[in-house]
Amino acid sequence: MRILHVLATGMHGGAATAALTLARSQQRWESVSFALPRRNSLDREVSTLESAGVEVLPLDLKFQRSPAGWLHYAKALRGGRFDVVDVHLPDPTTGVWPAVAARWAGVPLVVAHEHHPMAIPPGRWTRKQRLGRRMMQRMVHRFIAETEYSAGYLREYCGVAKSRISVLHLGIDRTAFESAPSKAAARESLGVAAAAPVVSIVGNLIDERKGHRVLFEAMATMVQALPNLRVHVIGDGPRKQEFQQHATRLGVADNCHFTGRISFEQLLGHLAASDVLAMPSFDEGFGLAALEAMALGLPPVASSVGGLLDIVEDGVTGQLVPVGDADALADALIRLLENPALAAAMGAAGREAVAERWDADRLAGKQLALYREWL
Repeated sequence: MRILHVLATGMHGGAATAALTLARSQQRWESVSFALPRRNSLDREVSTLESAGVEVLPLDLKFQRSPAGWLHYAKALRGGRFDVVDVHLPDPTTGVWPAVAARWAGVPLVVAHEHHPMAIPPGRWTRKQRLGRRMMQRMVHRFIAETEYSAGYLREYCGVAKSRISVLHLGIDRTAFESAPSKAAARESLGVAAAAPVVSIVGNLIDERKGHRVLFEAMATMVQALPNLRVHVIGDGPRKQEFQQHATRLGVADNCHFTGRISFEQLLGHLAASDVLAMPSFDEGFGLAALEAMALGLPPVASSVGGLLDIVEDGVTGQLVPVGDADALADALIRLLENPALAAAMGAAGREAVAERWDADRLAGKQLALYREWL
């Protein structure tokens, strides 16, 4: 079976990481190729993919802007003799075009992988977005939803029949986390005091969805009980300066460390140095950062929303708090930071849950079985 994964964004994030991990895992059993719009922000990850034997196609996915681009893409699809094209991030303005081209090229199975429901409410969709969703329904044979939340979104707002949707979680490559340093070594490397309480938040600084402002508001309360609190704000984006200014206004800027864009190895170091992961998101299609933290034995304190409800078992592997509630977030974080034994117990339970339910190779094998069934 020949499989082409198409990533409809070149931006760092959970969707890109998940798609790259899935392709690398499937390459163990089948012939896998990968296409993405630009490599500049994912060069390191793509190099890892190529070293695993995955062919990376040099395709500009903005091909729809010219007839020549359509022809080039269709020829590449026909020449590859692909059995499956799996389009990741089937957004109406991006993912639909690779799906349309795959159907025109006669690919037997075209799959749309719903990583994250649209942030824009359906009632505010533009005409172009509505058209995109209608085209997606016509062009795609099957939909894969990462969580029941995403599946419900496809059924309720996009009108996709339940029979065309399969819920299949994404996993993580647990071996990649074996190289993480010890907490002591990580803190020494980052210049963090051994006794300092450390919280991390992971996410691109592009909008309000990850809940950075909620965390900063919670910090204003937390520093009264934990004056030496340190928060690693991991990620980068166009709103970085705006978030820094907000932290300054709340008087917690000195407790924040904005990392900017960092490598996976650096991410492991920051998480290893932490006591808790904060995920006060307003919306999460999946929540890969929670799994990454759990793989390191770090308990997440997350919003009770979207895919996080599938990942975090409240009171067992982490703690869930109401969306947008800074006081509840502060209370939950302080509780774990002041009770290391409780945090360690949740961390151990989280690590065990990842091994049992979220292993990338096992879940990639399940997805291959779905491809075969659909074909």
